[in-house]
Amino acid sequence: MEFKHLEERLDVEKIEDYFEVFSKINEPFHSTLKYMLDIASTLDKVDLKKEYALFGGYGVLTHLAYKFGEKIIPIWRGSKDVDIIGTEKVKSTLRSFYNIPSESNNHNIKGGKRTLNIIGDEGECKVDFSLKEQKELLNYSEEKSLFGIPLNVMNPYEIIRSKLHIPQDESISEDMRLKHKTDILTLLGIIQDEEKGFAEIVKNLDEKMKYNLLRVLETGRGITENMRMSFGPKPEFRKLLTKYLRQHR
Repeated sequence: MEFKHLEERLDVEKIEDYFEVFSKINEPFHSTLKYMLDIASTLDKVDLKKEYALFGGYGVLTHLAYKFGEKIIPIWRGSKDVDIIGTEKVKSTLRSFYNIPSESNNHNIKGGKRTLNIIGDEGECKVDFSLKEQKELLNYSEEKSLFGIPLNVMNPYEIIRSKLHIPQDESISEDMRLKHKTDILTLLGIIQDEEKGFAEIVKNLDEKMKYNLLRVLETGRGITENMRMSFGPKPEFRKLLTKYLRQHR
């Protein structure tokens, strides 16, 4: 398949940026990102954009690129799978629009999530799909856009919450734990200028999650600062959030 839905929805003023960005990224990131944008375009076209939300790595990338501009995309770590939470109608639509010869349980993810394996002329894409009712999605999803394409994405606070167990899980590779730790720090850097404050960050965190967030802050010094561009929290924000967490445990 060609990414015709993506190409139909591209903002004409963003086309030059689009080609520049994709000329700088390699596989599997290159085709996976195009699949993600094509899926978002498809779901918008059939009026299902409020029935799904991106999360995981591409949720982080959406917030990052929305805040700093699409040209930062090649700097991001890349990912070979797309995490989507959505309704049964969204899942059925994906099966209708894409060639998905196989679907399997993802034993690496709790909660009975399914892996949809898309195969097309442009390559393959693995979508880790979690079922959710639409009314639940409305509580924590936001609408953003990349290259003019509307995307629904889990808000940064919920993405942080969904990742907090991973950096402390020793059954996961050190490289993968570092990626998730970096994602958490990146999201903290994105939300540090919002007016909601520390209470919004720790809302709905249990004691173990608060401890894990403290560990990320304490052990993550220098991680985002050593990237080509630093997207992590400023030292003062990190210090004050650490103090707040210790006071509210």
